[in-house]
Amino acid sequence: MTKPIIIRIIIAIGVGLLTPFVFILGAEPFEVPGQNPMGERLSGGVVLTLYLAFGQFMLARRGEPDGAAKWPAVIAMAVPVVAWASFFIWRDGRESAWITGLPMLVAGVCGIGCGAVLAARRAGKKKAAG
Repeated sequence: MTKPIIIRIIIAIGVGLLTPFVFILGAEPFEVPGQNPMGERLSGGVVLTLYLAFGQFMLARRGEPDGAAKWPAVIAMAVPVVAWASFFIWRDGRESAWITGLPMLVAGVCGIGCGAVLAARRAGKKKAAG
């Protein structure tokens, strides 16, 4: 049984709102006190990308034609990600925006896009097989 689109949108917004916490949890194992190493940002970005890709993949309707009902969920997940990244860029200023804001934005866009593409491929394979 598929979930109605409004529930998918609410879940997508919730997943997007958790973006900074997932980024921080992913970066935590590589944190060096008093420094900001590249590995910390990279690991946070990788974890965030996987988290959002998995979330987008699981929100897609099964058996739905490619791209039919996934755009509302993509937009609903992307809006909080862009808002959080914009907040961190605004808070940190131009000089240090690359520390948190830009990696979060790039990882978020990549994760949401990859999840949507994987969901469309799964729907295409089921359509071809069925």
